[in-house]
Amino acid sequence: MASRAALKVRPDWSKMSSQVNPQEIPKLNKLKACLDSNVVKVASLPESLPKIDWDSYKANASDPKIVEAIEKQYMSIKVEAPKAPAARLAELAKAQEMDEERYKKFKQIAQDYVDSAEVVKGKFKKMIPVSQMSMEDWTLTFPMWSHTIDNPVADYPWGRTAGLTREEAAAFEQPDPYPLATKTAWKNWEKRKQKYYS
Repeated sequence: MASRAALKVRPDWSKMSSQVNPQEIPKLNKLKACLDSNVVKVASLPESLPKIDWDSYKANASDPKIVEAIEKQYMSIKVEAPKAPAARLAELAKAQEMDEERYKKFKQIAQDYVDSAEVVKGKFKKMIPVSQMSMEDWTLTFPMWSHTIDNPVADYPWGRTAGLTREEAAAFEQPDPYPLATKTAWKNWEKRKQKYYS
């Protein structure tokens, strides 16, 4: 017998797509197509199994009583649709709430990191292009990176921290805290952000 429970499943695809990384949208679309295909297959099945023609079996059987016994046993079988335990449903609901909280927290942390990066980007927009800088421009723009008697630079910090002072670069080069791989997960990030990007 076709189960109609599958037809009642209607995920909120718009909500899911809004919370999924853009690179993962094709996988989400593939999942949606697979679910829609299964729903169509289930909907095409009959509501119940075709009835057995017991009279035909009785007419052709050598002993109709055997067929009657089988018929009684068959009719006495009651197969109920499986139901998920209430405890398991509560556990899944709690896990979903926890995932949503983690998502909101991570989204806020990531947005703070994006905002900080936009501030750094604004610094670069106001800055003279490095290809057009003279040594004087370089010294004025990056005083912490300029090799002078008072500030000897052993090695130039080329890399992902370009545009930051030595103190800022040292802060950003620290290991990411577990389990969030982003600098904004620091507890004192607001102070750091205000110090470095205000």
